[in-house]
Amino acid sequence: EDYFQECARPQKLKAVVLSLCTFHSVIVERIKYGRLGWNQRYPFRAADLVACANVAFNTLDAEHKVPWGDLRYIFGDIMYGGHITDPYDRILCSAYLDQYICDELLLAGQSLLLPGLATPQWTTPWEELVDLMLANAPKECPAHLGIHQNVELDLMRTQAHQLFQAISNLHAASTPSLPAGASVQERAGAVVDEMLERLPTPIILAPSSTFDHFAAPENQMLSASASAVGGGRLA
Repeated sequence: EDYFQECARPQKLKAVVLSLCTFHSVIVERIKYGRLGWNQRYPFRAADLVACANVAFNTLDAEHKVPWGDLRYIFGDIMYGGHITDPYDRILCSAYLDQYICDELLLAGQSLLLPGLATPQWTTPWEELVDLMLANAPKECPAHLGIHQNVELDLMRTQAHQLFQAISNLHAASTPSLPAGASVQERAGAVVDEMLERLPTPIILAPSSTFDHFAAPENQMLSASASAVGGGRLA
């Protein structure tokens, strides 16, 4: 709350930041749907959200009227848009910002953030705004992201395939040198032995004062670790 009170227009800043948080969560959530969410996998980070919030703070602190168009341009073409390379994804990002960063955001009772979740009174303290959002936010649904409901089926199908693929890779058949009923410890031991066989021949460095003081203790520790892995592995 102190962060917002430092701004000349704290109520407007709360509205923009909360809307930015919703925008960030939506575009990040779309990533899990693969090519049905975004045409490319973009590295959206929390740092992008923080940078946009700081831009909003500085802009609202200096401007009496909120420059919505400037904010949308900075958020959508520079901050988040700097990650986006596909032209259709840029159009999608701009469409989201047209919905979330607009003049109607400052009016209470507007359904701009999420379906069924109206904009609150921005005089409310920030902590209460967050609690209000968490308590009244609708259940997660692809439709809230602007995606068809059937993408959930594709996501679950992909996750199930990955799960069974991982189980298959851990199956005893993956280590034919072991009997069919080999334990987990025996299979893990076989993997460790194979890794040890792939290690290159140790490099013996000539003794020197620098080596004795710095490299030698480290080399001894690594050698002891390798011996422990090779000898007592997972016992």
